[in-house]
Amino acid sequence: MKKLILALSLLSQLYIQAQKKIDIYVPLRTFHYQRNTETMRDYYKTEGGDIGLILKVDNISAGAFRNSYGDTSFTLMYGLQFKTSKNINSSFNFGIATGYEKFYSESKIGHKFPKILKTNGLLPTALISISYSKFKLQPTIVISPTFINAGITYQIYDSTKLRN
Repeated sequence: MKKLILALSLLSQLYIQAQKKIDIYVPLRTFHYQRNTETMRDYYKTEGGDIGLILKVDNISAGAFRNSYGDTSFTLMYGLQFKTSKNINSSFNFGIATGYEKFYSESKIGHKFPKILKTNGLLPTALISISYSKFKLQPTIVISPTFINAGITYQIYDSTKLRN
C-alpha cells in the first residue's frame, strides 16, 4: 500500500509540474528476445507488459504495469525526447522499476546485480520508445535490451501544438 501511495503522489506531482507535454502510455503486449523453454517457463503466460498505465510528463515517466513475471511493478524514468521525422517521435528512457524479486531468485544473471537492487526487487531500466504521432492515439513500440513492447500512447496535452 505504501508503494501505491508513493506512486500516486509522484504521478500527481508530475501532472502539476507539466509544462509542455502530457501523454499516457498503455502497454498491450510484450515479446522477449530469449525464447528458449527454460526462460519462457519463468515468465507470466502473456510475458507481462499487457496491463498498465504510464504517465509521461515532459521528460519524466511514472506508472505501474504487469511485469514479465506477472507481478505489479512501479516505474520511474527520465527520458530524452526527439522528433525523428514529421510524425515519428522517439525517446531514450532510463530509470528503475520495482517488483522484480523473482528475477533475482529465478534468473541466471540476477546474482550479478548489486545487493541493494536484489534486496529491494529493483531493476534498472533502459528503453527506446518510438511513436507514430500524427493522431491523439499513437501506436508505440518500446524496445529494451530484453524485450519489445507494443502499446498505445494517448496525448493529453501538447503546448507545442497550441502555438502552431
